[in-house]
Amino acid sequence: CGSPSSGTGPYCTHHGKLAYQPVQDRRRERERERRALLR
Repeated sequence: CGSPSSGTGPYCTHHGKLAYQPVQDRRRERERERRALLR
């Protein structure tokens, strides 16, 4: 994206948050998406 890296990894702060998501949060989001499709 052109933004400087955060210094602790290869990503800028914004993309670092997207790349490193806790597993539980991703699972919960997937469940929400499945439920929305079933409505």
